[in-house]
Amino acid sequence: MRAILVALLLTALTLAAAPPVPAQMDPASPRERRPGSALLAAASNIVYAPVRLGLTVCNAWFGGFVGFINLDDQRGARDTMYITNGPGFLQPRMLAGEKPVQFGQTAFRPNITGR
Repeated sequence: MRAILVALLLTALTLAAAPPVPAQMDPASPRERRPGSALLAAASNIVYAPVRLGLTVCNAWFGGFVGFINLDDQRGARDTMYITNGPGFLQPRMLAGEKPVQFGQTAFRPNITGR
């Protein structure tokens, strides 16, 4: 018990003796607000996320099955599971074409919002 109190006291003294460090705030460039992209992404995720989750779960099972059938071939299982690699949700930046939507080895940049 005494060792814990001494450790806490030393920690408190060390923290009290350290000079405060000012935060290094980098002024970010103002960004254009796009509520349409955010609302479209939210509405699209109502359908996209459950479908994507179902495909990912089925593909994970199938990849495990391939690894099992091929006598613990991790490379084959990983290659099979890579078919559905990519984000689980759509983001507003994806719908604006700033960030690609990836599905396996296919990546595309939709420009739905017209920017």
